[in-house]
Amino acid sequence: MTDIYKAKKDYKSLSDCYIRQIECYDSLLKKQVEQQSYNIRYSADAYKRQTEIASLNDENRWRWHINVMSLIILVVAALAVTLIIINIRKVKRLNKMIEARNAKLESANYEITSSINYARRIQKSALSTIESITNIFPDSMVYYMPKEIVSGDWYRVETLKGHIIIAEGDCTDTGVPGSLLTMMGISIFKDTVNTFLKDNAPMKASSMLDKMRQQVKKMFNSNDDDTEFDGGMDASIAVIDPQTRRLSFAAASQTALLLRDGVVTQLKGDSMRVGKFIRETDFTEQDVQLQRGDTLYIMNNGIRDLKNPDGERVISGRLEQFLIENNEKPMTEIGSLLHDEIHAWCQSSECDDITAIGIRVE
Repeated sequence: MTDIYKAKKDYKSLSDCYIRQIECYDSLLKKQVEQQSYNIRYSADAYKRQTEIASLNDENRWRWHINVMSLIILVVAALAVTLIIINIRKVKRLNKMIEARNAKLESANYEITSSINYARRIQKSALSTIESITNIFPDSMVYYMPKEIVSGDWYRVETLKGHIIIAEGDCTDTGVPGSLLTMMGISIFKDTVNTFLKDNAPMKASSMLDKMRQQVKKMFNSNDDDTEFDGGMDASIAVIDPQTRRLSFAAASQTALLLRDGVVTQLKGDSMRVGKFIRETDFTEQDVQLQRGDTLYIMNNGIRDLKNPDGERVISGRLEQFLIENNEKPMTEIGSLLHDEIHAWCQSSECDDITAIGIRVE
């Protein structure tokens, strides 16, 4: 159209044509700008939505992880609570079982302890009383300390045929086994004394120990080597004639102490017990002339076996020194002081059954 208008030299129409052309270009450019603006806004909105969607996805993933972890924690907690409840029930059942068993043990312990206490009363009734001993020896004492409720030691003081017989035995064990052997020892001692009385035999301490040994071996003799009893007891027997103050003494694995004028003399027994022994010989008879004021102590080895904190056996010399230092005191007071000394010594070592009989010759 512009070429036609140029040829006709119709400039007004040409100008109008240019104007329309420009307006058309402007309209197209405007539409392009608007399209580009729209595209930009659409892209921005799309990016924003994608960002929001991505954020939502991340949040959903975290929530999912949190939910899974929470579920796991809940499951673990539920299992833990279940195990705790099961264990609590088990503990309760076990506690009930333990209480029931403790009740049975307490009942059994009560019965055993009651039986042992009754055995102690029986055992003490078989021993000579302090009153009977003081009737014979006004100035005397007896120290008797079992390691357990019942003891493996025994002692008797008898007056027969014008003689005073003091016997003390230390059986091969302590506690219940020892207490059974003490009853055996007392029974054998009484049978021996009755035999000597019946036969009108001389009251010699060594002969009595020989007779007691025969009865111990006879009582526990067995054809079955597996059940043969090879034990016995350590023992001391002192026979005193109160008219002449003559002492007949014999001992099996024990030592008596005779205190005179501040000097201690040991009356050592034979190194064999009353019972089965490999190198068996007759017990040695010791004949001693007592004097007024002499003190005689017959005891088992429980005192001599005590040790100091260093494990050294120091009691023998210390005991003799103790008796010398306290000799002028009454026997009852010496017994109390001896109890304190032995209690102090026992703090450093395990004590055995301890028995000591002390008399002062009138």
